[in-house]
Amino acid sequence: MQTIKRLNRHKAMSPPPMQQLNLFDAPTQPEVGAHRPLLMKAISLWQPWASLCVHGLKAYETRGWNTFYRGPLLIHATKTLNSAAREVLTIKDFQLAMNQMGYNANTLPLGAIVGKVDLVRTLPVEEWRTEKRRDKVNHTKWVREMLFGDYAEDEGRFAWELANPVWLPQPIPASGAQLIWKFDMTEYRHLIETAQ
Repeated sequence: MQTIKRLNRHKAMSPPPMQQLNLFDAPTQPEVGAHRPLLMKAISLWQPWASLCVHGLKAYETRGWNTFYRGPLLIHATKTLNSAAREVLTIKDFQLAMNQMGYNANTLPLGAIVGKVDLVRTLPVEEWRTEKRRDKVNHTKWVREMLFGDYAEDEGRFAWELANPVWLPQPIPASGAQLIWKFDMTEYRHLIETAQ
């Protein structure tokens, strides 16, 4: 009787028998030389601000919300040119920037990824204003930057510092989204690599 109890206790403590491995259920590895999906963070902006960012003419993007994300960020131009955009395109500084980029109101790319930047840091607009007031050397640059962004002293606005802009001569058609979203760049990887 004690022997039977010992055997039963041994069975309860031993691991279950191994199941037969079905090779068709095993996780598959990508083929040698195959690329893994290249998902990149993106943000949708109205034109002409999207193009200003990727051409390096706008070093800060202002938002009504903050993010902890830092790193590469695709810039997506929304699919329409709104009335506010059409209005700003009548301002001399915007017209000069448009000429510098080689665009006019009818040739701005819409509904597409237009380039990439690096999101370096974010700071409240109040801090940005204080920081830039102290910079007497680049005063003209910051006046133009203020014209290209929404630096209203409303509580809760943030200046996102952008660096290393890359413009895509061949925009990638895409549907945008609000906030920061992901875009699969796998089949367009070569466009980013050659644009740098």
